[in-house]
Amino acid sequence: TQAPTAVLAFSAVATTALGSVLALRSDATRSRRRAACLAALPAVAIAMSSPDVFFRAMDFAGAYPVALLWGVFPPIALLRLRRANPRAPRSAGPDAWLAALAAAASLFVLSTAARDLVGLVRR
Repeated sequence: TQAPTAVLAFSAVATTALGSVLALRSDATRSRRRAACLAALPAVAIAMSSPDVFFRAMDFAGAYPVALLWGVFPPIALLRLRRANPRAPRSAGPDAWLAALAAAASLFVLSTAARDLVGLVRR
């Protein structure tokens, strides 16, 4: 099982590095090669040193930042916008749906945090 894990880790790091390099190419920096190395090499080094560290980082990234940025914050931001401006867009559905979505995403984040905290205590 180590070979598929290594291939997955390498692919994930390679696509991240590629995205970083392409983003840097669009920037008007003097030393693009240096900037690309500074952006990509730390992630590559960490992932190549231990796939376990890579998978822990992926687990954290999926559990917290993604859930907060795409599950919790958008419905709350739209609800606040609607309260501040009654003419704000209503295409996302009624306020109750937005509140339910924010609550479900918050519950996911809290349950994941509880599971992670219990795992830390047991170690």
